[in-house]
Amino acid sequence: MVFRKLDTKDNKYVMEFLSEEPEFNLFIIGDIENFGYNSDFQTLWGVIDEDNHVHGVLLKFYSSFIPYTRRPELLKKFAPLISLGAKILSGKKDIVDGVLTYIDRDIKNEKHQYFASMDQVNTGLDLNKQYDIKRANLDDVDRIIDFRKSIKEFSDIPVNRDALVQKLKQGSGRVYFIENDQGKIIASASTSAENSFSAMVVGVATLAGYRKQGLATHCVYKLCKDLLDENKKPCLFYDNPEAGRIYRRLGFREIGQWKIVQFDAGGDG
Repeated sequence: MVFRKLDTKDNKYVMEFLSEEPEFNLFIIGDIENFGYNSDFQTLWGVIDEDNHVHGVLLKFYSSFIPYTRRPELLKKFAPLISLGAKILSGKKDIVDGVLTYIDRDIKNEKHQYFASMDQVNTGLDLNKQYDIKRANLDDVDRIIDFRKSIKEFSDIPVNRDALVQKLKQGSGRVYFIENDQGKIIASASTSAENSFSAMVVGVATLAGYRKQGLATHCVYKLCKDLLDENKKPCLFYDNPEAGRIYRRLGFREIGQWKIVQFDAGGDG
């Protein structure tokens, strides 16, 4: 087997390989569908056999890397590229842990999160149907940004207006929200990395003063129902038990763990 850069002619076999676990590969699949194989900021490598079948994929998106394989012995092929160029390494916990055994880099911090997906919404959930849940369009971008800036938990996350506009235009992300009588957004849920198979649910939040009313839960429920109607499986990360209980009530089930590692800048090539 050879380890080489991938290009458009490999796409059929790449997608066949990645679609065997589409939830865990939603970032790689989404980036391929949205940016292809010839982008200035994105590169993909693969482990290919003599019949052109794929056994491993490594995505480099700017300085972030995501490896994927079901054969642990192949992880050492990814290590040199990650060791030289990565600021961030993320992926299934067992894969990231495996790659790290071949990398001699100081780690600045790391984060473990539960990874959950949904096959169907819990239709038996008692939800109040009176809320008017809207799907954002480009006219709502500035209101969405103002809302996110007002959420304390998002205060350390920079808001990129151009990236939000691009997501809404391309369809790689969407935002659902509830507003009050004055037209102010008070709760919201979004997606990221939408692709043909799945989507990551992110940005679930409610404005202070409107919490404990189930507003964000309603947004997530509507968002997930619409995704499933489009044959896209909703996925999400969570790291606290209370959030996990809420998401399980909606129909999410834990399928594994995701790990994110940030390396010290001194090791970058």
